[in-house]
Amino acid sequence: MLDKVKSILANRQNGSRALVEDILEAIMAANPSKAELQALVGELKKSEPAMVALHHLARVLNRAVRVVDGRTFVHHYRLRWQHADRQIARHLLPLLPTSPSHLTFLTHSHSRTVINVLVELQQEGRVNQVIQTSSEPGGEGALQARELSKAGLSVMLIADADIAGHLAKVNACLLGADQWSAEAFLNKTGSARIVELAGTQHVPVFVLADTRKQMTTLQTKGINRNLFEKVKKAPHVRYINEKGVI
Repeated sequence: MLDKVKSILANRQNGSRALVEDILEAIMAANPSKAELQALVGELKKSEPAMVALHHLARVLNRAVRVVDGRTFVHHYRLRWQHADRQIARHLLPLLPTSPSHLTFLTHSHSRTVINVLVELQQEGRVNQVIQTSSEPGGEGALQARELSKAGLSVMLIADADIAGHLAKVNACLLGADQWSAEAFLNKTGSARIVELAGTQHVPVFVLADTRKQMTTLQTKGINRNLFEKVKKAPHVRYINEKGVI
C-alpha cells in the first residue's frame, strides 16, 4: 500500500482533496495493519507543505490508528466530510447574481470542491458555461475541464494568457484553495492575477474550501513556489466553507 500512496502523493495534477480521496481508496483496498497505517502517517507528514488537507488527514489518522482499523477510519472520515461541498454550494447560491439565470463561471487549476459545487449549481439550473484556464505550469486545468465535461457541463478551455479577454462575459470566478486564513489564501500560481483582473472588471471571486484547509496563519515555509502562491483577500473576494460565508 505504501508504494501506492507514494505514487498518489507524487501527483501534481489533482488538488489535495482528490489526493485525500485516492488515499482513502487505497486504505479501503489494502485493509492495512496498524504498522502500515503508521507508516502512511509518516508519508503524509512529508507531503507538500502547501497541501494542508493531506496534513489534516495525517493528524486525524494518527489519532485514530490506536483505536480503529483502516476501513473503519475511512468510513467515519467520509461520514464527517461527505456533505461539505453540498453545504458550500448552498451557501454560494444566494450570493450569485440573479440575472441572468444561467451564469458563466471562470475556474482555475484543479479543485474537487469547485468541480462538485459546479455540478450542484448545474443541477440548480444556474450554469451556462464554465471557462477553465489551462493552469500552467502543469496544465491540470485540462483535467478539470474533462471532468466537468464528463459531468455534463459546457466547458471552454483557455490559455492562462487569455483570461483578461474572457472576463467581460464572466459572472463570477470560482477558485479552490490549498489553505485559507482571514487575510489570504494559498492556491495555484495564477490565482493572484485572476483576483486582480476580476477586481478591475467588478467580477466577484468566490474561494471555495472547507475547514480542513483553514489556518490561523498560512503555512508557506517550504512550499513549491512554482506551483503555489499566496493571494491577499480583496473586497470583491468571499470565502465560502461548509459552515458559511466569510
